[in-house]
Amino acid sequence: MSVSEEYQEQYLEEAKKYIYSINFDRVINKMVSDGWIRSDVLNTCDMFRKFLFLKKKYPAFKNLVPSKDVDEFWHNSILDTHLYWSICDGLFPRDKDKNSDINYLHHYPYFGLDDNGKKDPAILGEAFAATQALYAKEFGEKEIMVPTRSKFPSGVYWLLRKLT
Repeated sequence: MSVSEEYQEQYLEEAKKYIYSINFDRVINKMVSDGWIRSDVLNTCDMFRKFLFLKKKYPAFKNLVPSKDVDEFWHNSILDTHLYWSICDGLFPRDKDKNSDINYLHHYPYFGLDDNGKKDPAILGEAFAATQALYAKEFGEKEIMVPTRSKFPSGVYWLLRKLT
């Protein structure tokens, strides 16, 4: 292993440690209070952590697309602006050449939409399939971003929540 590869491995290991040190308790509790089953939020949180790691490890891969549930967790994280700023500040180094205070991980909610706002399932589907393949490669063949809350219609999920 070259010095460069060794440095990259150490750098990514530190990023992973940082990601798993992030305290998402408030986000988790808020989502539970909004109707999520706690175990689903915890599983989704773990998938979000892995998604963050992919964003860190593969910055050139601009079309990483989260699952619907991971996307909802991401939205809830963004709403806690202090938490989200600290995540971005801790994971994505500042670009002094561009005179920026932080290299912010932007969320682009229009991916898969054409200029008229119509969904293009082919674009979104291809990007999600590529994300799933990268996710499986990185975390193991059996690891993919699986639906948690979104696998059930809202009425069924509400009933499941009442039974747990």
